[in-house]
Amino acid sequence: MNKTVIIDSHIFIWGIKGQATEGQEANINRAKDLIEYLASNKYQILIPVPQLVELISILPVSEQDKTRQFFDDNFMVCPFDELAGIKCAELLHLSLTDPEIKQLQKEGEIPKNRIKYDCMIVATGIVRGVSKIYSEDADFKRFAHGQIDVFKMPTFDRERNLFGESGKLKIIE
Repeated sequence: MNKTVIIDSHIFIWGIKGQATEGQEANINRAKDLIEYLASNKYQILIPVPQLVELISILPVSEQDKTRQFFDDNFMVCPFDELAGIKCAELLHLSLTDPEIKQLQKEGEIPKNRIKYDCMIVATGIVRGVSKIYSEDADFKRFAHGQIDVFKMPTFDRERNLFGESGKLKIIE
């Protein structure tokens, strides 16, 4: 079983920084649980370079190098190379000609730059053989065009031993 996954930038922010915008606070603990579950079950989390750019660009320049090093030390940072670029061009074409996505774009729901970044991330995952992407953003699934599985964060509970003590996380939903 392939144990390499991508988690969307929001999940990193919720799960590692512990920050959420108003109304998304419940996602913090779910994201922390997902990251803990992946780590304890020896999954490798791949971060495509376009996603790394997304994650560190929100920080002051003085903090970017330290944060980049954190990602290099703890995750598999992967370049956006020619193979990913070719796959990205395919996904971009499919996305920009998809009637539903075109309508959402026309309504201002999906800016073109978001389509480009998300297609770069999805394309990198596809060509690197990632087993799945976790994202709370429904558009990620649209941009994948069925070429890779995209799942929402699962809900977890802790297994209990005979003495009722909390143990490993398990997926319940």
